[in-house]
Amino acid sequence: MFLKLTLLFITFFICRTTLNAQITNVRAVDYSAEKFRTEVAEKDHFVMFYTSWCIYSLELMPTWDQLASTLNGSQIQIAKIDCDRYGRLCWQNSVTGYPTLKFFKAGQWQGVKYMGNRRLHDMRNYIDEQGELSSREYIFVGM
Repeated sequence: MFLKLTLLFITFFICRTTLNAQITNVRAVDYSAEKFRTEVAEKDHFVMFYTSWCIYSLELMPTWDQLASTLNGSQIQIAKIDCDRYGRLCWQNSVTGYPTLKFFKAGQWQGVKYMGNRRLHDMRNYIDEQGELSSREYIFVGM
């Protein structure tokens, strides 16, 4: 009996460790200006415009990566743009402070600025709402 419980515990621990490693390796996609343009044309995106020197950007980064992990495989891509490297793209998107979060519907170049709380739960709810709106629009257009 003790041996069975020990083996069960070890198996559980190994599976849990492997699953956690896979989940934590999922991060928000870091786009270049060119990659951003091609990818936003294809699917909905929630994008963080950031700089490496901004303390608020650095504080949000782990939560942003967690958000990407929770949406891994979904129809909405979580991405980030480094405004130090791609300043023109940030300027084109009216980024005046960091981090700036915007939601882009597929094929639309003007994102909607996210003004809500920066907690994982709140951002996830916002994304779910945007996904529901997109689904309704697509269904309406198809009728």
